[in-house]
Amino acid sequence: MQRRWLVLAILFLARMCLAYQFQTIAAITPVLRTELGLDLGDAGLLIGLYALPGVILPLAGGAIGHVAGDRFAVTLGFILAIVGGLVPILIPGWTALIAGRLLAGAGGVIVSVIMTKMVADWFADAEIAGAMAVFVNCWPAGIILALFTLPTVAATWGGHAALIVSAAVVACGLALFLGFYGAMQTDAAAANGAARPRVTMPRSVIVSLVAAGLTWGFYNVASTITFSFGVTLLTERSYSAASAASTVTLVLFLSMVSVPLGGFLADRLGSANLILTLGSAVFAALLVAAGHFMESALIFAAIGLIGGIPAGVIMKLPARVLLPEQRAIGMGIFYTIHYGGLVLGTAVGGELADRWGTSSAAFYFAAVLVAACPLLVLAVRQSPVSTPPRA
Repeated sequence: MQRRWLVLAILFLARMCLAYQFQTIAAITPVLRTELGLDLGDAGLLIGLYALPGVILPLAGGAIGHVAGDRFAVTLGFILAIVGGLVPILIPGWTALIAGRLLAGAGGVIVSVIMTKMVADWFADAEIAGAMAVFVNCWPAGIILALFTLPTVAATWGGHAALIVSAAVVACGLALFLGFYGAMQTDAAAANGAARPRVTMPRSVIVSLVAAGLTWGFYNVASTITFSFGVTLLTERSYSAASAASTVTLVLFLSMVSVPLGGFLADRLGSANLILTLGSAVFAALLVAAGHFMESALIFAAIGLIGGIPAGVIMKLPARVLLPEQRAIGMGIFYTIHYGGLVLGTAVGGELADRWGTSSAAFYFAAVLVAACPLLVLAVRQSPVSTPPRA
């Protein structure tokens, strides 16, 4: 096995631990409602708070990585996530839960920025769409693992035990990263970290990063709406809550196949923009169909099989425009725009659903955003200097 694929596996597993922590509140909400008297609105707030630091911190995280190095930045991110997991354990109560989620989210943002940059360091222009697609899949993998384990832990030993398990999993992710860090440095990354060169960002690069960040943000708004509003949409059409949840979960499983498939197809066929355009067009059409037709279960399955195809190509975009010394800061800009678009977009989708009195409105809005993705990519320029891949 080439070393870069081992590096990708380690980064995948380490970041998957953060996805596991992210899903903790959602996975044990029934127990928290009993133990702490939380309502669904409280749970939704706690879930959303994890993403809030993403609007502010990605650029700072990229700067920390550029100045202090990848190892320091990722370690800092994991420590924040571990502390965030321990706060509600050591100081029970609503305020501690809020503080813990914000700290954990801040750590998750920093880790996401730097680890994405590390994937770009290793794969550069060689199989990068496939590598990014695999890396992106660590998030649903961690969510699924949490859904399979934490409800049982919480039901058996209580919500406190589930929080302890979640914090322990994050600690394991940090140990895994530090244990293999020596094997994860490229020669270029080590040199850049030692030199800490001053970063300059031409206007064309910044414009490209903004376009790429908006593309990833729009795509993730559509995915989030599918998962978040899908259950409500189906229950509006007389599905039982269990049947609706099972259908939406199926989408998550199927997307774990379509996401890497799209990335590897883009690498093998050399037609990234074509795959992005076709995948986005079909995804948008399926979102409209899901919002319009009463019988939506098969449409949701098709969304899982098709909707993930553009992901790897979109995540490849920042690497196309950034030189090695620009990647830490550049990924910070990319993620700042992405998180801002994600927070605003999901809020608009929810507001439209409220105004129209149906979740279909959110799906129509998501379709418009996905359809806009290929147009945004037209603003992304290729870097004049490419970096050869490392074996």
